[in-house]
Amino acid sequence: LLAVTCCDPRVLPDRFFGGIGMKFSEVRNAGGRASEALRSIICVDQMLGVGAVIVIHHTDCGLTHLRNDYLHKSLTEKAPKNAEEIAEMEFGEIVDLKASVVEDMKILKDSPYLRKNLKVYGYVYDIKTGKLQEVKE
Repeated sequence: LLAVTCCDPRVLPDRFFGGIGMKFSEVRNAGGRASEALRSIICVDQMLGVGAVIVIHHTDCGLTHLRNDYLHKSLTEKAPKNAEEIAEMEFGEIVDLKASVVEDMKILKDSPYLRKNLKVYGYVYDIKTGKLQEVKE
């Protein structure tokens, strides 16, 4: 099992899986986005074999508050010489939590670098209640 989650310290995969004695790998990044996690998933799958990947996004995620256009503007002000490169950057903003989980599940299922029989599941974690809600495609 490999969990892709946000690096937010309020999201602790050990709480989801550790309590039931399950061993798992995890890849954490801003927003828990699959596009950024893909390289790590490929490596772990090649080395250890991954039975399933679980994508977990969460309520009150920073990427539900930050927009690409704001980050582009902010970074361009800091590094105007890099404006062209900055304009191409994608920060994985999240407008709709369930839709972002479905999008990330699709990225993994459609990747030519991962096994076609790799199981991919998606969840939204509610920060306030501590509950996981499954997201179906």
